Amino acid sequence: MRYTTRVVEGYLELRGATWRPPLDPDAVARLVSDDHLGHPYIRTGINMGPVDVEVRVLDQRPEPTTDPGTWEEIAEISVEATEVPLLVVGGEDSLGPGARLDTTGPGTYRLRVHAAGRRIAYDAVVTEPVERYLVQAWPEEHTEPTPVALERAPTRSSSATAPPPGLEAFQVHTPPTAVPAPEPTARARIQIWQELRDRQLPPDEA
Repeated sequence: MRYTTRVVEGYLELRGATWRPPLDPDAVARLVSDDHLGHPYIRTGINMGPVDVEVRVLDQRPEPTTDPGTWEEIAEISVEATEVPLLVVGGEDSLGPGARLDTTGPGTYRLRVHAAGRRIAYDAVVTEPVERYLVQAWPEEHTEPTPVALERAPTRSSSATAPPPGLEAFQVHTPPTAVPAPEPTARARIQIWQELRDRQLPPDEA
């Protein structure tokens, strides 16, 4: 199911989910975090405005993501679904049953979160969607959060915006390597010796 939801204060709720144990706010590539109370959420690039979301419910784990394609970041987490519908939603929005990720009822689910466009309007207020999210869900026992793919070099740039934390472009500067001078040939050694001798002898003795 695809829909548009409105972000408030820079995050999308994973409403109806708990994350145990609570983890560091920067747990998974700074894309998925929690509030230290076990409530997970997805960090957005924008501060406020609409984003496009797609949710897919699967019977089992999908094939590994070998090519992230147009997605800039992908991470997986495990959550506990309660009696409340498990939804990906922003602000005070409400969604219908077609957007639920917990289709098999309460229990443990694995979520694979995809994101693109978080650099475009970082910390800005937008009126049209500039970010996209895809969340896949399937029943699975709890395992540790995992970054699946992360593209750190920015694909778009703007002088009015900055990349979100954790998405800096890294440049490796390698110091120049000293190249040893080649050994002089026999002819060159003779010439050097002659020049040194001439410098040491008086002109009339050279």
